[in-house]
Amino acid sequence: YTESSARPAVAKRAPLRLAPASGASQLVDLVMDAVIEQTPAGGSVEKVTMPTVVLTGKGDVKTLATDGVITYQTSITGVDAREAVGQSVAPQAIKAQLTSLVGMVIDGTLSAAALPGATKYTVATPNESTVGAIESVRLMLPTWLPLPTEPVALGARWEVSQPVEINNIATVQVTTFTLRGRTGTTMTIAGETKVVGLDQKLGDVQVSDISGQGTVELVVDTAKLYPRMKRTVSTKMRLRQGAEDVTVMMQLGSAFAPK
Repeated sequence: YTESSARPAVAKRAPLRLAPASGASQLVDLVMDAVIEQTPAGGSVEKVTMPTVVLTGKGDVKTLATDGVITYQTSITGVDAREAVGQSVAPQAIKAQLTSLVGMVIDGTLSAAALPGATKYTVATPNESTVGAIESVRLMLPTWLPLPTEPVALGARWEVSQPVEINNIATVQVTTFTLRGRTGTTMTIAGETKVVGLDQKLGDVQVSDISGQGTVELVVDTAKLYPRMKRTVSTKMRLRQGAEDVTVMMQLGSAFAPK
């Protein structure tokens, strides 16, 4: 990702740095939603709404290094699929596809500014549906959003650009964050996202007119691994292959819900 400088503010500045103690544990739900619309040129909208997927887990801070790097491990203890308004697929069918993820372990690192490093997914006893289950949730899995690398004050704004690949299509999500509140180790942050992307080819499919927008709400306790977060991003693009011409819109929702 890239980050622009936070805007100056009159109030006293202070760093925003994650610093959960080594050995700290936290229960969390990883929540995911998806709505996909396809509109053929001259045709009507075809809409698919997925049930809400919830992975329940326990996050453990393994180490907090002197340079601020956090090594963590999250163990998935439960999987659920819950009804969503206008859903096109039965929750029971989605839950059955994801059941093999119970017991999955996610190992990763975070910088003090919440920049994720390499992430590893391990399933001790995989079955024939495990790889597909991991791929189906990987795109939607909530993740940390970077904090500014310099001290900021209440009202500060900063911009973060993150490359995001959607089914091998390169996009960039540019989010402008605002520090809305700060009490002790807890911060309230709001953000607005714009999605951009260059015209590109995927095999013999021409991809163009990439655009989109989104919002995010964050409550970050710097003494804990997981923030409370709710994010929605809609991405729109045009796909052309021969005589076929389709506009696709994907609205992905993700959330960290600490318990």
